[in-house]
Amino acid sequence: MSDGVRYAELIQRAELIGVSPLGFGAKVEELWEQGMPPGESTGWPSVDKHYTVAPGQFTVVTGWPGSGKSEWLDALLLNLAKRGWRFAIFSPENQPSELQVSRQAIRIRPDRARNEG
Repeated sequence: MSDGVRYAELIQRAELIGVSPLGFGAKVEELWEQGMPPGESTGWPSVDKHYTVAPGQFTVVTGWPGSGKSEWLDALLLNLAKRGWRFAIFSPENQPSELQVSRQAIRIRPDRARNEG
């Protein structure tokens, strides 16, 4: 018996089972009609019109090198931290890690920044 015939026979003998889409269709329809629920404010009303932050969402920040992606993300994280958010930062391009910490510390307490130059 060829594989094609064997597969056809298996398909004919297959039994339907009740698989529920778990309300997925209704959720898609709700999103279509109402849009995504708003998340937490970024701290910038002009940005909040287009983007808010919510637990469980995945956000990608892209742009040309030197265009301010890290600066913007650092400022966003500080705005969220002021409202009690906690997070971890993995930034392999900002090594040593003390560099990342010092950049954040300067934003929190600019009066404590040392002039290293």
